[in-house]
Amino acid sequence: MKVGNYFTHVRRLLMVVGIWKVESSDILFFGKRIYQVYSLFFQLFCYSAALSLLIEIPSLVKTDVAAVAAMDNANRFTVYIVIIIKMIAWQTRRMVDLLRVLLDQNQEMQEASRVDLHIRRLYRKHARYNHKLMFVLVSSGTAIAISIAAVGFMEIYKFMQSPESVNATEKPLPNRYWYPFDRNKNYVVALVDQSIRPTLSCLCAGVTSASLNSLAIFVRAQLKLLQYRFHHFHQREEEAFAALKRLCVKHQRGI
Repeated sequence: MKVGNYFTHVRRLLMVVGIWKVESSDILFFGKRIYQVYSLFFQLFCYSAALSLLIEIPSLVKTDVAAVAAMDNANRFTVYIVIIIKMIAWQTRRMVDLLRVLLDQNQEMQEASRVDLHIRRLYRKHARYNHKLMFVLVSSGTAIAISIAAVGFMEIYKFMQSPESVNATEKPLPNRYWYPFDRNKNYVVALVDQSIRPTLSCLCAGVTSASLNSLAIFVRAQLKLLQYRFHHFHQREEEAFAALKRLCVKHQRGI
């Protein structure tokens, strides 16, 4: 029976949010260039949300009511900064090198699982648990973003149905972003932007958090594999001392 790849969903999700920087041999040269452009555009689109929130804060500090909106923008800006830090951390040289090492260890573990039933069960157990956890974290983050956007649009719908909307000088929006154009004249564009940008940002938050958890789970699987090999180590193996030394080195690398 075919053994699934532990990092399949990790790779796909990180590529969706444009922060998978480990070179892959199965992507053609032209495809890599397209992905680099997509990655840059996607990240700039998410980063611009934090910048728009920050630029809008001074214009909100006018009255007591607007001061509350300014504080709300400041809180949202802090959340976006945390998301940006996680996205940048995933693209650092240290993280890329770590991923390369883990991918090599994953390949070794896959090869061992093809000849050893216990290792195969161990590998599949952790892979399935990781896939389920990633699904829960990513889907919950996206669902929260969609729920927040839905509540905002419901408030807009109620306002548009009220008599006050006829003489309103400014149309309401779910979030107070700064735009380089008139939000009232380009109201539909602003609404579409505010339904997409927060959702993508929450998706990034879910993917980065879930992927970090997947790395920790994989390290646990590696330690379980070492434990199994130490328990079943015997002196009848050829070059027993060298084999034991390799296991100790693997344990140190895992730590």
